[in-house]
This record gives sequence, C-alpha cells and structure tokens, in this order.
Amino acid sequence: PSHESHPSSSSSSSSAAAAAAAVAAAVASSATGAQSRPCDICRQRKTRCVREEGRDKCVMCSFHGQPCTYLRGPLPRKRRKATDHPEVRPQTNGSGNAAAAGPPPAPMPLDHQEEITHPSPELLEALSPSLAGSENIAHFSPQPSLLDGTLGLHLKTNSEYVGNTSYREPSLLDLHRPSDPSVRSVRRLDDSTVFLIHRDRETSSEPQRIADLDAIEKLVHPLGSTLVNLYFRIVHPSFPVLHKKVFLEKYARSYHEFSPPLLAAVYLIALDWSLYDRTLATSSWQPDQAALEALALRTMSDDMKRPKISTLQAGLLIQQRFRNNTWTFTAQLIALAQGLGLHVDCSDWAIPEWEKGLRRRLAWALFMQDKWGALVHGRPSHIRLDEDWDVRPCRVEDFPETAADEEYDPEGSAEVVVGRELFLRQIELSLILSDVLATFYTAKATRRGGTLDQIGTVGVAELAKPIVMMLREWYAKLPEALQLQETRLKKLSANGSLHLSYISI
Repeated sequence: PSHESHPSSSSSSSSAAAAAAAVAAAVASSATGAQSRPCDICRQRKTRCVREEGRDKCVMCSFHGQPCTYLRGPLPRKRRKATDHPEVRPQTNGSGNAAAAGPPPAPMPLDHQEEITHPSPELLEALSPSLAGSENIAHFSPQPSLLDGTLGLHLKTNSEYVGNTSYREPSLLDLHRPSDPSVRSVRRLDDSTVFLIHRDRETSSEPQRIADLDAIEKLVHPLGSTLVNLYFRIVHPSFPVLHKKVFLEKYARSYHEFSPPLLAAVYLIALDWSLYDRTLATSSWQPDQAALEALALRTMSDDMKRPKISTLQAGLLIQQRFRNNTWTFTAQLIALAQGLGLHVDCSDWAIPEWEKGLRRRLAWALFMQDKWGALVHGRPSHIRLDEDWDVRPCRVEDFPETAADEEYDPEGSAEVVVGRELFLRQIELSLILSDVLATFYTAKATRRGGTLDQIGTVGVAELAKPIVMMLREWYAKLPEALQLQETRLKKLSANGSLHLSYISI
C-alpha cells in the first residue's frame, strides 16, 4: 500500500482548480465545441471540463470513477469565503435528504478504484502533484471493473468498521468534514453501518511495496503464472478465500496490484502441490521457499498495520503452511476481521454482491480456523457464536465459480462444485464443534467443582446426546460426492480431510 504525501487542507480548493487547468491545457486540442458546457461535477468544482476524443467521460470524472452527467443548470453566483471547501462533503449513502439535494458531489480522491490503464505522468501531475513520479499510484479507465464499488479491496486504502459502542457516533460522522479529506473519509453502507476509509501513507512507502513484490516475483520467475494456475486448480475449489476472477483480472495486468503477503502466500501454497504440474515437477530449478517464507512473514507484519481484506486472505493462507504461534496469529486475524466488519451481516450493505459472498466465505473460514485451533491447542475459542457473530450462513450463490469455470488438467484437478459442497459441510461440522467446546471444554465446566463435576457422568451423557444426534444427522446427509470412497478419474479429492474432522469430534 502506498503512502504518498498530500497537499494541506488549506490549499485543497486551489490545488483542485490548478489540477483541472493543467489537465485541460494538456488535452485541449482534442476538445470539441459540443463540450463547451461543463458537466455537473466540473460545474460544482468550478473547474474546466475537458473530454478527450473517443471517451464518454471528461478527464476529471474518468479519474474519480464518477458518472459524467449534464443534468443541472448553472449554479447561482455567490462570493465564496476563504475557508469554504465546496468539494468536501460528507457521504450520505442511502439518505433521503441527500437524494433530494440532487446528484452527489465528486468523491474524495482516496475513494477511486484501481483500474486497468495507467495515466500519463503529465496527467498524474495535473490531478495530484504529490502522486507524480510513481509508476503504480493511480489508474483510471472508463472500462468497468469488478472492483468498482467495493469496500475492502482498495489497494491503497484501508477501512475501519465503526462499532455500536465506539466513541465515534455514526450519525454525527455524516456531518463531519475532515480537515484533510485526502487522508480519511466516511462511507455509510446502510442505516446503521459506517466505515472510516483511511489512506495508507504513514506505515510504509509505495516504493517499498513495489520492491517487496519485485523480490517475491523474482524468487519464482518464470514460474509465477504456473503457480497461480496450480493454486486455483487444486487449492481454491475447497478453500475459496479468494475471488478467482478478481485475482486473475489483477494478475493479468500486473503483479504490482497485489499486497505482498497475499502474492507470496499463494505462491507458497501452490508450491506444496508442485508434483501436480508437469512443468514444476520436471524443472531442475526450484524457487527458494525459505526466502519466500521470510518475505511472506515480514510483509504480513507490515500489512497488518493497515489491514484490508487481502491481509486476512494472506493470513488464512499463511496459517495453512506455518505451524508456529498459529493460535496467537489466529487471535490477531480475528481482531483484524472485526475491524473490517466481517463479524456482522453485510446483506443490506451498498457493496457488490460478489464482495458480500467473499466476506461471508472469509468470515466462515476464519470461524473454522478459530474453532479447530481451539480444539488442537486446548485454548478457549475467540469467537462467541451466540453473542458476537452475526454472519449469515454461506449459500450456493456466495460462490461465484461453477462447473463451467472448472479447469481440466491431465495431472488432475479439484472439482469446483464438490469443493464448494465440502466447504459448506465443513462449516456445518465446525458449528457442531463449537457446541462441543462451549458445552464440555470451557474453563468453568472443567474446573474442580465445575459444571461437569456437579452433573456427574450421567448428566454429561445427557448433555452429549443432542450433539451425537447432530453428528449422526450430519453424516447421514453427506452427498455421494463427499463420501470417503468416492473417487473420479483425473480428479483430486479433499474428502479425507472432511471425514478426519468428523472422526476428531
């Protein structure tokens, strides 16, 4: 994540005007007479509206990812006070008052999405002098992207969930005008859910992020794309903590679009399955896994200072490979997820449907990690299901891949539909395990004179009966594709792990 410097708030209005003027000068030759009337956003910002030839949006609207409309007439002339900042407005998504007031103002610079094409250095310098000179700072394109409108997937910002007892009052945040909107803004997702959006700029530098990514890629070159394909062919179907299309869309553009720990984690997990790829299995050269592991752990530590969804994804993958201090690491990931709002229901949030599905899959993957970690390490679970967990169970529609997306490979591949069903059944089994831990393995239940001592052996057997019945019912409902003896030609099966989990309970 980047950490660029920004102009001070006292000069934000003049900087915006100067930026628009510079852009206009650079592309004025392509402007036509039909564009003499400014669009609504440029009119409100009082900047010159310039549309490049062949584009359906002006330069400023394209950069900010804002609709370029011509609905409003000229604004009434009035003298503006020196302290006014007309471009700074609180976000009021879903507010009736905001709708009545007309189209929303241009979003803050930190709200724009990472897109496909790179702007020229001149355009970067005009739009924000502080961003000039960096190759991977801001991207804009009129082409739609899967990342449009997302909350937790911005490369250079991190979101902070505002809880019910926070000292920040959500209703007052709507009225708050930050002194420096380029550093922080407010995003309301529904009537009761508010996030603070922070720009990454103090904990690490953009050049350091790029350097880490280059170091990671150098360790696996030229096998990077081979490892990515192997990961999605074998690991992803039964452990869908990534969104395949989003990942591949970004990877096709540049590996610089990822957070370093996530890219390193994907490569490391894929290396564990190198025997299932002919190129990797027969290659005389193998990536330096020790160096890759060191980079993954160091960059993960850096990334947790500015947490985002990619940080949690990287953490969950890293836990599948590293065995030291996993319980402490689980506690950190749960705290991180709560800061991202993954412990609450996102069904009504103003975010893309596919991100809602991704959030649910991540939340339940973390839930499983917590419960099975508690069992293995003999520790109290961090997640209290009946009190602090309000995540809707995963459904089929939360998994974007279908059988049509399945990739055939002569070395074998995992089935998408079977992997999805296995993930859902593992969640069900983890819920039963949660009941077991809460009933028989709490500190109060197991202490001398505690609950189990008081009810005796007969009482314990009575407590166990409903749980045993749930386990039997769960096993009886397993589909044929998840049976232990089920095998298919050229298809890899993860069914053994599911049955081992069942036996463990």
